[in-house]
Amino acid sequence: MQINHTVQFQELLTVSISHGYYADGRCPDFRLQLSPESQVLAGQHGFIVKTSASQISLALDTRRDFQHACYRDPIPLEIVMTNQNPQFLHFTEMPYLANQEIVFEPNPGREWLHPEDQVTDAICRDSDETGIRGTIRIVLNADNDLFSLGQEQMQERLPFRYAIRFGERSAYWKYFVYGLARYPIQPRQLVLRGLEGERDFGPATPTQLPDGRAGYVFVSRTKLPLRQRPDRLLGLYLRKGEGREDQLIKNLPCPSPRALVPDLDSENFLLQEFVYI
Repeated sequence: MQINHTVQFQELLTVSISHGYYADGRCPDFRLQLSPESQVLAGQHGFIVKTSASQISLALDTRRDFQHACYRDPIPLEIVMTNQNPQFLHFTEMPYLANQEIVFEPNPGREWLHPEDQVTDAICRDSDETGIRGTIRIVLNADNDLFSLGQEQMQERLPFRYAIRFGERSAYWKYFVYGLARYPIQPRQLVLRGLEGERDFGPATPTQLPDGRAGYVFVSRTKLPLRQRPDRLLGLYLRKGEGREDQLIKNLPCPSPRALVPDLDSENFLLQEFVYI
């Protein structure tokens, strides 16, 4: 005798996390899991939980008896986000605090689990816990408005999809250029600009490196966003006369988020990169 047993699952809920810093948009920096209480509720209601680097999903067994009493009450779910990247604050636009918690809740008519189009300091708060943590609170079947529907109507409403977006931090970029002793030049002859001609950086300023060597420093005129892959190519040029210049470096390295330092004289941040010619 052959017994065929088929279980059909319907996507119930998905929360995904994105970040403007990453080239593919996905944010892999958090571990997502249901709180212990929510794990118990998920088991009681037959939810299947699946997690990946940037999202968590719950699936529903569509063959269960939704007339059971446990499906008449609200189902409060709490998802815990634990940050696993110690460099996260360096490239993320949020308070520069080591220990903080972010609370996420649905906003009527919006996909985002935060009031603005990205996470802002309005929903970040100091925490006694170590590191950066997030708490996502979602209530399913709040007014018995899901499982009381017929099978077809319920499937038309599903799935519930929510999103969290972190924005990339902007900072003043600062390039230290050294090794120019063999070039008999004046500061005004050095130009750091985009390959398309845009001038995002101020003029070269003579400076002394921490090891005593002489060099030049360029500082961006405005804050520039940090990206995993730069959205602009910057080059270093040597003016040699009217309309004439040599290209010393075609593509300068993008400053690493690890090099982010607070500017003690302001509330801004600096990104430093050292370039040898």
